[in-house]
Amino acid sequence: MGATGNGKVALITGGGSGIGLFTSKYLAEQGWHVSIADMNEKTGQAAADLVNGIFTKTNVTKYSDQAHAFQRTWEKYGRIDFVFANAGILDVSDFYQDYEKLPPPELDLLSVRVSTDGAMYSSYLAMHYFRKNATPGGDLIITSSGKSTCPSALYHSVILPIYCAAKYAVNGLIRSLGEGLKKENIKVNGILPGAVPTNIGLPVKLEKLGIKPTLPDDKITKEEHILAAITELLEDKTAFGQCVEVSAAKRYRRKQHEYPDETMAYLMGEKESWSKH
Repeated sequence: MGATGNGKVALITGGGSGIGLFTSKYLAEQGWHVSIADMNEKTGQAAADLVNGIFTKTNVTKYSDQAHAFQRTWEKYGRIDFVFANAGILDVSDFYQDYEKLPPPELDLLSVRVSTDGAMYSSYLAMHYFRKNATPGGDLIITSSGKSTCPSALYHSVILPIYCAAKYAVNGLIRSLGEGLKKENIKVNGILPGAVPTNIGLPVKLEKLGIKPTLPDDKITKEEHILAAITELLEDKTAFGQCVEVSAAKRYRRKQHEYPDETMAYLMGEKESWSKH
């Protein structure tokens, strides 16, 4: 395995810890320049120092913050080859909590803003900077599923309904952009990790119940498993709009649902269906 950089440049959101951090370290070892965008100034700067890269304090829910991180990276290196839109958080409030008075307090949707809005901003900016590379094009990989929970972008998640909805949206973004940017040599793909031990924390509901899940070693998705999936997508020149589920050591390319009939295929723009009408 080796995502050889040869001086290429990667920008990683949420690069100060967890998946973002070990990916930053791996890429730096492979010869990449790494730009880290993270909300936590202490861990983000420490990560940048570790990989001899640059750090930009970034709230991914703010377009101006992300735009600043991209522009700093561009001004420093003159290119951006790979964007890893990795920032994400779990639900910060209990959707099911019962309140005595009506109406209940406003629901905190920070998880959606970080996981979905943040990924959209990263994707939008990546597209524009990739177009300006000396050889137009680049790789965008979005972390579509849980970092410390099972993949919520493919299945229902009772304890994480907000996070689950956010990650379903990200899958749609990956598949749509994967096709939409294919002709511009911009590869958009996603990884859907299983249970990866990180500092993302526990779901609010489990914390309230005092439950701390434990998993046998062979059920944990480890650092090397995630890096193998990222490397696979970077090296595969034919990967566009792929959602790669990483279940411990195994990887699965999950296809979108089949159209139920010709009407739906027609509405979604499938040209084979157009020709039948």
